[in-house]
This record gives sequence, structure tokens and C-alpha cells, in this order.
Amino acid sequence: MTIVLIDFDRITETSKLGLLSGRDNGVAARKLFHVANGDITPDTRVKIKDNDSVVVSNSYFLGLLEDIFKIHKSKEDLLEHIDYTELSKTNQKELLRGVNRGFSPIINAMG
Repeated sequence: MTIVLIDFDRITETSKLGLLSGRDNGVAARKLFHVANGDITPDTRVKIKDNDSVVVSNSYFLGLLEDIFKIHKSKEDLLEHIDYTELSKTNQKELLRGVNRGFSPIINAMG
């Protein structure tokens, strides 16, 4: 089993960003956090953490984690592979919104 750490300090410590937003920006961050298609398997576990000084939008999470969505059949299965307990409450809510959007039949990031 592989464990991938997504630590938003890696972005915010070198810049003064307080908001990470936009699906395209999340897609661009996949390589930085090693969550691009070739970096993950169904057994990959993802740990996500922040420093309380950044807000991450659900669209950013959607773009960042889209390849991971594709290898899980349900949001419940996906969430079993993600540890988000070290995210702020705001970012936990945004992550869950992004996951819900990713598995929505209207948006369907898996399609």
C-alpha cells in the first residue's frame, strides 16, 4: 500500500496564497502531490493536511483528486482511502463537496 501526502504547506510556504481554487489549478497540482494517473493504484491511501491559513475550494479538490475518483466505484470507497482529519473544518467541508460533485451524475468526473 502506498501513502501519498498532500500537504498544502508545500504551496503556501513559498507563496502568500490564502485561497486555492479552480478545477484547472487542482489539475495542475496533481504532479506536485504525486496524484496524477500513473502515481496511484486502488490501494493508494491519501493523507491531506493544511495549516489553517489556506482555504481550498471544492473545485480545486475536484481537479486535484479526479484521477483518484476514477479508480473507486463509490464515494464511500473513496473516502475509506482518504485521511482528511488534519484539514480545517472549512476545508473538510469543501473536500466533501468536491467528492459529492465528482460522483454526481450531472458533473460526473468519472465519465
